[in-house]
Amino acid sequence: MNKLKNNIIYQYILVSIVLVMTSIYLWWGYESIEPRISTRIFGGKLTTELVFEIPAMLIEIVLFIVCAYWFHRKVSKYIEEETNKQIKEQNQLFANIAHDLKSPMTTVLGLSRALEEGIIAEEQQKQAVHTITEKSNHMDKILNLMFQYAKMDTTSYKLHKREVDIVRLVKEFTAERYHEFENKKMDLYIEMPDNQVKALLDSLEFSRAIDNILTNSIRHNQPGTRIQVGLEEVDGNIKVWVADSGDKIPNEIQATIFDPFICGDKSRNTEGGSGLGLAIAKKIVEKHNGQIFIDENIEGYSKAFVIKISKSDEDCKKINN
Repeated sequence: MNKLKNNIIYQYILVSIVLVMTSIYLWWGYESIEPRISTRIFGGKLTTELVFEIPAMLIEIVLFIVCAYWFHRKVSKYIEEETNKQIKEQNQLFANIAHDLKSPMTTVLGLSRALEEGIIAEEQQKQAVHTITEKSNHMDKILNLMFQYAKMDTTSYKLHKREVDIVRLVKEFTAERYHEFENKKMDLYIEMPDNQVKALLDSLEFSRAIDNILTNSIRHNQPGTRIQVGLEEVDGNIKVWVADSGDKIPNEIQATIFDPFICGDKSRNTEGGSGLGLAIAKKIVEKHNGQIFIDENIEGYSKAFVIKISKSDEDCKKINN
């Protein structure tokens, strides 16, 4: 959508420049030759208008119509391309959601039917009910993530920003996941300033982005991996990162890692991932006028997911963009 807006603005600026420059050129030429025409041609001012002003106006009108038509064609093309892109993304989204729901739904239906028909032994019924509950919770989580991802593109979605100590926020959410790092025997290191670092944030949404990145690091790294959660201020910007010593992400995947379902079927089926966590994190960060990217230059770690947001007054005033 941002690309569409930019293309329309660029085309509008281009058309405006062409029209203004043409108008300046024509009327500058008129001013320079008017005295000579007035003195040499009988009729003075009236003749000058017939010789130059009327043709110049006609040229401007024709040029305006041509530019308007060209602008319409270009904008229509950009809108069509953006529409087709969104339709393709939505179809892919629904296809992947259907794929992720199919397996647990099949399990739930199969076990439910078996319980209803009484073909599961009594000692196995409790396990069957437990499996149904787990699969149902998994499907509910997928649907909630899909709702979160979809709502961010609606006009009703607004951020509710307030001044937040981002150091405290990141520490709190990291502490909440500490037992998960511990259960997976991961070494967790915190690299943050002791003082407060305040920024205008939607604390609920920004926390969700941090939580999704932490979840990604826990889920997609092997036991024993070193994890570093860090934060620093650099030139009026705030950088938050979650680094790990696990396997590097291939270059061909890095360019699209923040797109929905890029993790692939393997991670979603075997690791319990939805493929939407990083995509949601990206949308949240962009709503805060920030960037999210992969950095492979943090010493002692193979990669890091980095969030960068600005503390400038201009960005802070954009409360609900």
